[in-house]
Amino acid sequence: MIRPTHSTAHPQKHSVEAILDDRSTEQALPQSSRVYLGSRVATGFFSCLSDAEYAVTSLRSTGFPVSQIVLVANHFRRQDQFGGVDLRDRVDSRCFSFSEKRVQSYNHRIAKGDYLFVIWGTSDQLRQAEVILKCAPIDEFGIDR
Repeated sequence: MIRPTHSTAHPQKHSVEAILDDRSTEQALPQSSRVYLGSRVATGFFSCLSDAEYAVTSLRSTGFPVSQIVLVANHFRRQDQFGGVDLRDRVDSRCFSFSEKRVQSYNHRIAKGDYLFVIWGTSDQLRQAEVILKCAPIDEFGIDR
């Protein structure tokens, strides 16, 4: 079973953004925008919305916290299928500490109509998620950090 990396049981954890900015920005960011120290980030692309929906549903059914999923696209028509998932229209380097070059690359693919799928968690969580995501037609899936 996949377990969340953050909860009210661990209030001492600090967001990466707050540490990098050397100020407490954690309260200013949505819960799903916070990548905690010790977490790893995985990214990949889906070419159609139904594949992204399948991935979210599959991860949710295994207990993966949807608050640790971000889906980025240049438009969304049916947001209600993604309850709890952070939906965005562009990638922001601040939220995940991506390099500016990587942000530009991601935003280029998003502008072409692809869906960027971002998840974070422990190494174990991401390895379990990888098995599920590889069953979906995810492109360029990789685990960072």
